[in-house]
Amino acid sequence: MAMQRKIIKIGDDLGIILPKHMLAHMKASVGDTLVATDTQDGVKLALAGPNFDHQMATAREVMAKRKQALKAMK
Repeated sequence: MAMQRKIIKIGDDLGIILPKHMLAHMKASVGDTLVATDTQDGVKLALAGPNFDHQMATAREVMAKRKQALKAMK
């Protein structure tokens, strides 16, 4: 279901408020991490898996070690 949300100022940051039924559909609650992924149609928002933080830390290590290779792929 499509739904409009306004971008609001939260302190020095910006954010959106998601309705409870949307969070329930994603099985998300306070303190959970959401992942925003760019798609052809816009952005997909999903609940992060249990290993997300570990996977991101590993990806950052690999990207730091392979900076030149990644730069060449641009």
